[in-house]
Amino acid sequence: MEKGGKEIMTNEQWAYFIFNTNAIEGNQIIESEVLKLKKIADKLPLEYSKDIHTQIMSNFSKDRQLREWITETINGWLCCRYIYDTFDNPITDNYVKFIHKIARQHTVDEEKGYNIGEYKALGNIIANRQTTEPKNVKKSMAIIMAHFNKLEYKTRDSVMKFHKSFEKIHPFQDGNGRVGRYLMVKQCFDGDIEPIIPTLKERKFYYKLFSDECDIKYTTSYAIYTQSLIDIEKTDEERGILREDLYQQYNRLDLKRLNKEFDTRDFLLRDVEQGRIKRKSDKYVKPR
Repeated sequence: MEKGGKEIMTNEQWAYFIFNTNAIEGNQIIESEVLKLKKIADKLPLEYSKDIHTQIMSNFSKDRQLREWITETINGWLCCRYIYDTFDNPITDNYVKFIHKIARQHTVDEEKGYNIGEYKALGNIIANRQTTEPKNVKKSMAIIMAHFNKLEYKTRDSVMKFHKSFEKIHPFQDGNGRVGRYLMVKQCFDGDIEPIIPTLKERKFYYKLFSDECDIKYTTSYAIYTQSLIDIEKTDEERGILREDLYQQYNRLDLKRLNKEFDTRDFLLRDVEQGRIKRKSDKYVKPR
């Protein structure tokens, strides 16, 4: 695909992106099949009817899960078409919501009664932690969008900061990971920087971005390594060096987390010994 005479990503690179962003969420359509499904997506408008969806699915297995994965993949191509056509547009409520609407149309989310293309009505949890309450989502989104849009230069760090904030807000009932990653690629195009594409193979490194111990050093290392995976000018040796640095950063954060846990445990044990709190089984409780 070209924009203004400049090639942004090849169809194979788009397929690589769609495959990984869906696979992280459990979709098992292989990368070669992702590319084949582009032919179907190319014939569709960004929003298509339930009747058209039923007609498309009649050409595939009746397996419910497989049809869900195929739908997500077709919708992924439509999202990519949209961000390709609008990558220089500012990020607004309507922009983000429309990506969600494209991505989750005709999926199980509709059957669950989720309001596709609108912010969440119920609270949700990511990595065992509460996200932004529904009543505060619009305000929280306005803050991070305004901050990003006013930047004169979009950088790798600003893109990653937005993505981490977006996922911690978790503005939609479901589909937040996919929408966040579509936005991340759009923002990379906007800043004329190499796309940051989280991969299934390296997802443990991706999830570490949202941990309490994550810092700018780790975030930068992750982004640089991930960018190298799609950079055709990078050699395997160069990617190996970047991956080793990321691995070291990952271990550093794990050690930081463990040290914090040990410090907390030692503090609790001292309190037990001094009678300030009592121990019951493996839990620490305040004395009555």
